[in-house]
Amino acid sequence: MGHQPASCAEIGTTWRYAMACAFNTIASDGKERSMSERQVAECVMVEVKPDVYQSSNGFSARREEGLTPAGNPVGLRWVLRDEAGRWVDFNQYRHDLFEHHGLRSNY
Repeated sequence: MGHQPASCAEIGTTWRYAMACAFNTIASDGKERSMSERQVAECVMVEVKPDVYQSSNGFSARREEGLTPAGNPVGLRWVLRDEAGRWVDFNQYRHDLFEHHGLRSNY
């Protein structure tokens, strides 16, 4: 059973949509659909300052110190935030963080 293509704005809502930006999807009619160039471009994280990444739809990533929403120490790991600045996820490696959420670096 396929699913409808998702925009990068839906990243992090459910695993079903998490990788939609990285792959072709199968629509409910059984036909494969590829992401539009605009949708793919929204999934690219661009380094706007040293160690600060941003996508065209507002997602951002940077190394942060502090606590996770569960109260655990972040320890200067990479933190992904949505367009409203809300916590999405964190990881020791930025490429793993991006890949897990269907994002990619611009290189």
